[in-house]
Amino acid sequence: MLHKITPMKKTLNTLLFLLISGVAFSQTTVTLQDQCNCEVLSGTDVAVPGATIPVGADLGDIYVNTNTGTIFFWDGDSWELTSSTVNTTNVSFTVDIATAELVMTDSDGNDVRVALSDIGNQIDTNTTNASLTEDGTDLILTDSEGNEVRIPLVNISSTTDTNTTNASFTVDNATQELVITDSDGNDIRILLSVIAALVDTNTTNATLTEDGTDLILTDSDGSDIRLALADIAAATNTNTTNVSFTVDNATQELVISDSDGNDVRLALSDISALLNGDGNITSPDASVVVGGDANALLGDVTLTVDPSAISGDGSITSSDLTVTGGANSTLENVTLEIADDAVNAVTINADVAGSGLVQNGTTGALEVDVASITGDGSITSSDLTVTGGANSTLENVTLEIADDAVNAATINADVAGSGLAQNGTTGALEVDVTSITGDGSITSSGLTVTGGANSTLENVTLEIADDAVNAATINADVAGSGLAQNGTTGALEVDVASITGDGSITSSDLTVTGGANSTLENVTLEIAAGAVG
Repeated sequence: MLHKITPMKKTLNTLLFLLISGVAFSQTTVTLQDQCNCEVLSGTDVAVPGATIPVGADLGDIYVNTNTGTIFFWDGDSWELTSSTVNTTNVSFTVDIATAELVMTDSDGNDVRVALSDIGNQIDTNTTNASLTEDGTDLILTDSEGNEVRIPLVNISSTTDTNTTNASFTVDNATQELVITDSDGNDIRILLSVIAALVDTNTTNATLTEDGTDLILTDSDGSDIRLALADIAAATNTNTTNVSFTVDNATQELVISDSDGNDVRLALSDISALLNGDGNITSPDASVVVGGDANALLGDVTLTVDPSAISGDGSITSSDLTVTGGANSTLENVTLEIADDAVNAVTINADVAGSGLVQNGTTGALEVDVASITGDGSITSSDLTVTGGANSTLENVTLEIADDAVNAATINADVAGSGLAQNGTTGALEVDVTSITGDGSITSSGLTVTGGANSTLENVTLEIADDAVNAATINADVAGSGLAQNGTTGALEVDVASITGDGSITSSDLTVTGGANSTLENVTLEIAAGAVG
């Protein structure tokens, strides 16, 4: 929601009023609009920087969040903080006498100043204070134009020292003044001559009464002076309490002392003179035996209860305990229950320990006597050899070897049978090749095999794989007539110079030189028709 604070008739805010009330009792408000030529908006729509609503603001307009007190300004497209430090608060509001300026200083040490003359120019000197009242919540100052300034009464009360009281009421003979001094050391003085001039020596105080609202002092002429009882109560230190009620044996006085250290004293003899014992101490049903002077209320009296003469209205019963003589034994019915944790090692007897249990002779605690127990269950296993498992548990227990439970650390050396050996460092089982005679042999029709007999677990046949013979694997003697092995790549190459062909190149149309035995087959050359143009 958008709230616009539009310029209104200027009224003096509370703090400004308190600062300049010594100059004039008129009122004005130096509004933010006057200072920044802007509009001030308020509400809860803008809570964080960058907000774009409410819209319709002008550049430089101010927005005050009424929940947090944070101030934002419109930079043309969004609401932004007026300061990067959101924790900055106002810490003082003072007048700089030297510069005649009103100064507001924040927690970062920055200040805003307004010349007092500018404030004075804004004051409407035709407006006067009309009344100062209170409505039970606020102190209300109303001016002649009907405008109000309110201060919560709780704020006034919080700054008032309600513990200050009048401490003395004396005459200063040196100055001939009547002096009232309060508990803070402040005093009020009035000349005795002024009092004497005002005193009607023919008039005396006649009565001091109260009507539920006021304390009323009425003189012999019928005139009265009234003081509101509420004002008296407000000035009374209601925090004072009685702290002790004792007898001062030295002075034989009864003494009441309050929390302020004041005391009231009354002679014990005065109390005794006022008292006369008119009653007797008796026991109608003879359940109380009275000793001493039963007719002297102030004398020493001894009371003795005769339990045999008393029949109680209540009985002691219990569903947890056996109670003997509990009927009519108490003033009210009493039920006994065993409290939690009340039965402990100290309270139990040895006979509490039944079959399979025994009481510890030192601690008194119950302990399981394993030797005396025959279990209902047995420990058995199809994986392990169990000794003494019969009737050794409360329920039947079956043991199985867990997955991965047998590892290098748990096996013994004798686990290594034929063809295996245990590693002395790691404990792992390893194959001992030298101790194994294979059931199979390695043979080949394409390769020469040496030592292949009984060398494998199964029979193995070797064959040369496709492309397995390459330039790197062939020997130089592979190159026969017409071939030579390349010394660098190992590949076989045709040696043309060492080859004598089986065929010759001949022609009846051409002259052939060196054609004899120059080809693998005989070749005849002829000139094609039309080839010579």
